[in-house]
Amino acid sequence: DILTGQRAGLATKIDTQKVYAMKVIRKALLFGDDSRVSQAITEKQVMQQMASRPHPYVISLRYAFQTVDNIFLVMDLVGGGDLYQLLETKGRLPEAWVVVYAAEVALALEHVHAHDVIFRDLKPENVMIGVDGHLKLTDFGLSKQLEDSSIDGKKSTTTKTICGTPEYIAPEVLQGRAYNSSIDWWTYGCLVYEMVHGSAPFRSLDMGSLVQLITKCKVNFKPEFCS
Repeated sequence: DILTGQRAGLATKIDTQKVYAMKVIRKALLFGDDSRVSQAITEKQVMQQMASRPHPYVISLRYAFQTVDNIFLVMDLVGGGDLYQLLETKGRLPEAWVVVYAAEVALALEHVHAHDVIFRDLKPENVMIGVDGHLKLTDFGLSKQLEDSSIDGKKSTTTKTICGTPEYIAPEVLQGRAYNSSIDWWTYGCLVYEMVHGSAPFRSLDMGSLVQLITKCKVNFKPEFCS
């Protein structure tokens, strides 16, 4: 990705010949941009935290290292593509599939939230499909680690940063209000809707119109797609 200075590929561990997925972050494109530096640090820290208590539906970070020019994040290889590709192929998914996939994503989110982390970018592209058919949540680049307050030592439960993928952003985020991990459940609802209907619940090429659709929360459900 030229804009973010990130790219992904495959890497083979020499001693075991095991193949992993590897994300490469170019340091040169981080310098002078505090938000990108913070994002890269947070992603590594959160993934290390997730790896300390592995979950079957969350991608596992195996190794992290750096050179003068790059930061490398080495993860388990999930060889079945992602949910976005599956939706592009199928259009919409059978309800029986949605039930299983929705349950697995819900368990993954619960695990992330148990670590005081808000995921903030749940979308089909960030849900990988393993060769065994099960899902794994991936890409913690926009996640937020809730931190202890420097004033009273208590854990902060909210944040106000506006970020995410437009079609899936919760209303309170767009309105600039403080939010917590509940925004991931809004996005989860959008994801489940998309699996059932074959398209996101809020769609517009115009950002202003998209914001209006989301904040008014007018969703059209097609009864023929749901039992």
